Amino acid sequence: MISEAEGLPEIQGFIGRTHLHSRKVVIVVVGLLLFFSLDRSYLYGDSIVIDFESLRHVDGEVLIHGPEYAEDGFLLRARHHEPGNPWRFNTVGTLRPEFPGSTTLFQGVSLGEIILTKGDGGIFNLTSIELMELPSLSEGGLSAVNGGSFNIEFFGTRADNSIVTTIFTVDNFLTPEAYTFSGFTNLVSVNWFQDGGLGPTHQFDNITVETVVPEPSSLLLLVTGLACLVARRRREDLLRVKLKALLFF
Repeated sequence: MISEAEGLPEIQGFIGRTHLHSRKVVIVVVGLLLFFSLDRSYLYGDSIVIDFESLRHVDGEVLIHGPEYAEDGFLLRARHHEPGNPWRFNTVGTLRPEFPGSTTLFQGVSLGEIILTKGDGGIFNLTSIELMELPSLSEGGLSAVNGGSFNIEFFGTRADNSIVTTIFTVDNFLTPEAYTFSGFTNLVSVNWFQDGGLGPTHQFDNITVETVVPEPSSLLLLVTGLACLVARRRREDLLRVKLKALLFF
């Protein structure tokens, strides 16, 4: 047993330190709750440029790469809605006159559809894409002049199943031009098509995307934070009772 004179200063100091620690914990928890209670649904991560340079080939060939292409965790798929027409992506070699200066991907059919998703099915933002007309490919090389402007329509499906759309008018020939998206955020997929029936086709390059991480529910954080505060307060009350009992035993 300790006397009141011996134990009181030490116990009072311990209680004071406990209160100070508790106040710090409360400040930290309240700050976190305020941060996460902002009206946000997602946290944005890394910006990625899909540039297709892994497909670069120094020759005068047109290569077929199949119906799918994956890069940096993203997946592109080629589809065609005309029976019997192959679903595939293509590239041209650096020695061909159609080569625009960097490796581009194209489907080569005006009625084709291209689908962009994350490989793991996650959420992403679409920022920009480079587009240009694809000239007719022939054995002798470049065989077409600028075929005139045409439209490419993009459809974005968001995580909440809402749809965002935009149409870009492409009139640049063998010169990449960047087109910027507005509102293409929190997406699970993007599809794009080419209008104009059997008109000019396009090639694309440097797709800029941004990874997105779903944020925990603000309500869940609030409830969890309050539960932690209540539990800590109960532990402090129990500690005070034990210290008083020890002091006056």
